[in-house]
Amino acid sequence: MTLSIVGSLVWFVITVMTYIGLPGLFLLMALESFGIPPLPSEVILPFAGFLVAEGVFGLGATIFVALAGGLVGAFAAYAVGRWGRTWLTTRSFGPFRLDPKQIARVDDWFARRGELTVAATRLVPVIRSYISYPAGFARMKPWKFGVYTMLGATPFTLGFLYAGIVLQGDWTGSRAISSSLTSSSSGWSSRAPSIWYSC
Repeated sequence: MTLSIVGSLVWFVITVMTYIGLPGLFLLMALESFGIPPLPSEVILPFAGFLVAEGVFGLGATIFVALAGGLVGAFAAYAVGRWGRTWLTTRSFGPFRLDPKQIARVDDWFARRGELTVAATRLVPVIRSYISYPAGFARMKPWKFGVYTMLGATPFTLGFLYAGIVLQGDWTGSRAISSSLTSSSSGWSSRAPSIWYSC
């Protein structure tokens, strides 16, 4: 089932960029950073790099579009967390309910380690897509959120674009590596709620 889902996501990513081009890359990266639906940047960026190596995309434009799309999606998720704080704190979700002590811990964590947390998690597949929500929830300053998001997202983006360029002649191998990364990290997404509520 997991491999089937990953295969469908790979097909979707390739189709969007093949037919829409750089606007498709922007859309995919924005959705990936928003986290809903979950899209693997470990597939999006290597395929974009592959298209750079093939001469379809320009390198500078690809880097800019990928980072811009990711930043837009990250701020959209941040806004949901920031302005949805009151709504979230007055509702329960099955066994999960935020109490004042949990809220205080999240606020305290981001007050002391918010910058490092945002920058570091942008380097971690899957988790990178969801850190924006607690950052917004804790009302981290928008300019700090943007700066540290870019600080973490830039090396991640460049690294996976470079991987796609290097593996130009072996896109099948690149897809296999990306699919493996996506599959192995899928467990983190299922554990994200428990991590959030244990903060």
